[in-house]
Amino acid sequence: AASAGMAGARAAGPGSAGARPATYAEVELHAAIGRRYSNRGPFWPDPVPADVRARLIAAAREESAWLDLLVGMTAIGAFAEIARSADKVLRRDTAYQAEQATWTHVDAACAGAARDGIPVTAGAPRAEPQDLLPQRFFTDRQRVSGRDYEPEPLVGILGVAGDRPADQILAGAGLQRVLLTATAAGLDTSMISQPIEVPAAREQLRRSLGRYGWPQIVVRFGYGSPGHPAPRRDVTEVI
Repeated sequence: AASAGMAGARAAGPGSAGARPATYAEVELHAAIGRRYSNRGPFWPDPVPADVRARLIAAAREESAWLDLLVGMTAIGAFAEIARSADKVLRRDTAYQAEQATWTHVDAACAGAARDGIPVTAGAPRAEPQDLLPQRFFTDRQRVSGRDYEPEPLVGILGVAGDRPADQILAGAGLQRVLLTATAAGLDTSMISQPIEVPAAREQLRRSLGRYGWPQIVVRFGYGSPGHPAPRRDVTEVI
């Protein structure tokens, strides 16, 4: 999520005929940029309030995307089965695993010139048999005793009407707004992409939602322990 106030930036860019001040909502999202990061660890069992869930759904809609929040263990269990099946497919793909390894660094110093990727400290703890949802394997560290993953996670599936490059840009804008809305509301998030990356699993997921459009990413929402953002390149290096 590179820019929280995307709509405000479009409306108030330098020399823009439609320049206007940022709205309160855009200011709130912009302020959340520096605090947003993925938290792959276990969340607390505290439920996400209904009004916050409604804000997440509305955030996706504002960018012409949709966000389906799974309700009840029947829906969550069905999704978990699809996600675990896709995860097994990707774990058997040696080329996929090799590429993932190149994006994993022990720490920022070891990354050297290749500062992109995920430090192992930002990865989820090692999976255990009782885990409901699959996690990327970035590290073999064990979780803190008594910190199981939440038994009924809040899972949201974000998608858009089509699957062309232009649709994927819409999905990115929708994801950006959803993640920053979650951060502004005090939520932690992590993403689950395995069922999106395996075509058969993605189609199964789409049919299970009864959606005409295409799922683009899955987000897990909750309240977690404080963490730290992964290293980022300075903006001057890329713009």
